[in-house]
Amino acid sequence: MKFDFPLRNKLAYTLVLLAILLYSAYSAIDGSSEQVERTTASAPTSEQLSQREPTKRPTREQPTKRPTREAAASPQVDSPASELVPDVGLIDGFETIRYADLPPEAHTTLALIAQGGPFPYRQDGTVFQNRERILPRKPSGYYREYTVETPGLSHRGARRIVAGQEGELFYTDDHYESFRQVVP
Repeated sequence: MKFDFPLRNKLAYTLVLLAILLYSAYSAIDGSSEQVERTTASAPTSEQLSQREPTKRPTREQPTKRPTREAAASPQVDSPASELVPDVGLIDGFETIRYADLPPEAHTTLALIAQGGPFPYRQDGTVFQNRERILPRKPSGYYREYTVETPGLSHRGARRIVAGQEGELFYTDDHYESFRQVVP
């Protein structure tokens, strides 16, 4: 059987064959070393076993580390606004929104922030970069963002609370196009 490939195809064919050979050689070496380690390892002595620290194994009764969205979204929101929204003073250039005027889901988010979580989304509590440069300029890592759920949506939606390190809170319902300072 004669193959008449242009040089470029021959090079590609050779590289593919070389990659297959290297992969199979690596797999063979990796697999054989595991077998050697398994066969040469001896069982620990009773003295070694008695000196070991007992390992704590998870049981079925222990709760999972990651709560469900429903569990995380239902904290106790009976704290007064003064506990959830510190009075840090007004920041020039920002409209305000009173805690009482926020949607109920924002109350839930603020209660979760106050108790340190657990939060329903993995992005909650991550650094807000302030790329839009609408919020006052601060060092990187100063602001954190949190999701305010929107009923009826299967994703995070556009509503957020952004929290500053000194206690200032901002609410956006248009995914960072505008912010209002949250006041008690």
